[in-house]
Amino acid sequence: MMKPPLIIYGTAGYGPRTMALTSAALNAGISGLDTANQLPYYEEREVGRALATYAGAKPYLQTKFTTTKGHHIRVPYDPLASPGVQIGQSIGVSVRNLLRPYIDAYLLHSIEGERIGRVDSMRLEAMHTLKEVGIVGAVGVCNVSAKEISAITRTIGRISIVQNRCDLANAWDKAARALCLQESITYQGYGLFHQWEAVQLCSPILNAAADHSISRATAYLIMAIQSGITPIVGSNSISHMQELAAIGVAIEKLTLDARLSVR
Repeated sequence: MMKPPLIIYGTAGYGPRTMALTSAALNAGISGLDTANQLPYYEEREVGRALATYAGAKPYLQTKFTTTKGHHIRVPYDPLASPGVQIGQSIGVSVRNLLRPYIDAYLLHSIEGERIGRVDSMRLEAMHTLKEVGIVGAVGVCNVSAKEISAITRTIGRISIVQNRCDLANAWDKAARALCLQESITYQGYGLFHQWEAVQLCSPILNAAADHSISRATAYLIMAIQSGITPIVGSNSISHMQELAAIGVAIEKLTLDARLSVR
């Protein structure tokens, strides 16, 4: 399994611009992509087209299985099939969309109900089977609480990745992050720039940016990474993409004392 990079480019919400922006991100030096088999929020096929035209080193790639309730245009599997068959059908579509026979990580986009149930267990078991046969490199879940992570690891088995919303409004998801650290699970955070107007004025960010002559956004993302978060970040700006790609170099030189506990 390819090790996830420090920052992953998020491809959600770009519609017909997905191929162009994904290509731009790769050409800017970003080495990881996050997508999902979920129209219209993600254009997985356009990500595949961008990958097909990219001549550089093969980037890290992850996609997601989305439950029926998360689909509003086209469900890429038979909604009446068993959970295991649904996983097989959905990954088949993803492999064709992405033009990759192997996906570095496959994530369950959300659980079916308010708590982990039999359907979730069957889906995760099917995803682990995909890992065993070499179609995916790692299995993870998205949008789960610390309690749900505990239930999954206790009853279903090991997961490698948790991807959650992580921002000022939810105190950077402290409980789930702490559990992931304890269980050696990679924690991926999206939505980090929600409420950015308030976040960027926190004194640790202002001080770090001034002390090291870096942007506030770079200081913030380095703090996130040093707090155990793999940021999922999208952008439609080439300069921002280049800034994201450069963080891997910057973080080797900087150790910022502040953590994501500022208010």
